Amino acid sequence: MSRNQAKQGPTRIARLRLPLIRTDAGTQSRSAINETTVAEYAERMIAGDRFPPVVIFLNNGDYLLADGFHRLLARKLAKFERIDAEVRQGTRLDALKFSLSANHQHGLRRTNEDKRHAVEIA
Repeated sequence: MSRNQAKQGPTRIARLRLPLIRTDAGTQSRSAINETTVAEYAERMIAGDRFPPVVIFLNNGDYLLADGFHRLLARKLAKFERIDAEVRQGTRLDALKFSLSANHQHGLRRTNEDKRHAVEIA
């Protein structure tokens, strides 16, 4: 367990209904959503491909999305009702910090514009 995980408490994997997950809390560190990637992910999901869980921070009953905006939108596009989520306890600031550190090793690589946007947020 990393020091960061210990600070945020234990995590659990849950299968959450999509409408429960908030994407409007200012935790998106990318400058924009890549619609082509969303469509490709949706096709792969329909074909049965498995994706890593999105990362959610539970804050006063709100499920704040920190990592997985493209995956969540792909699930919606593909008409799925639920998504696997790694649920952590934490604040909106915790979710934002996590978001700023995501995508450097997996998923859609950050564009230069994404990097600039993340620096501006930080």
